[in-house]
Amino acid sequence: MAKAAAAAAAAKPINEKNSASATTPAPAQILTAFRRDLHPATHAEDILVQIMARSFFSALRATRVETTLIDAQITAIADHPTIQAYAKKHGTGFDYDTRRLGQAFEADCGNRNAQPKITRTSSTHDLAFLQAQTSLQKLQKIRKSTKGRAA
Repeated sequence: MAKAAAAAAAAKPINEKNSASATTPAPAQILTAFRRDLHPATHAEDILVQIMARSFFSALRATRVETTLIDAQITAIADHPTIQAYAKKHGTGFDYDTRRLGQAFEADCGNRNAQPKITRTSSTHDLAFLQAQTSLQKLQKIRKSTKGRAA
């Protein structure tokens, strides 16, 4: 996944018209980079590469959602009495931010559990990527061994 991720990151500069974020590659850019690096030779291989690209893009998008959710939770919890007491006693450095994050997670667990849902979503995308990658590698190995015998 690291090689493909690096390829996606090295894709052409992002055009804001085709991407929801100036820092996230568009799905088409990711697919182009994956096709360039993985060289699918058959329709089945290309479908697996498409699944990998979709899974990778979905994981990027889920990470953006997760980051935004955490930021919102930390901001919302700033007025909590425990957080205010901690800030008065210890200041507002790294440990303060860590305490706010912990308090935000605790509040989330008592509410709608959005964090576990986004974490499961991210794990699902990672698993789909790895399954498609494994299947692609098997197909490419079969193709190469068959091609070697035919030559």
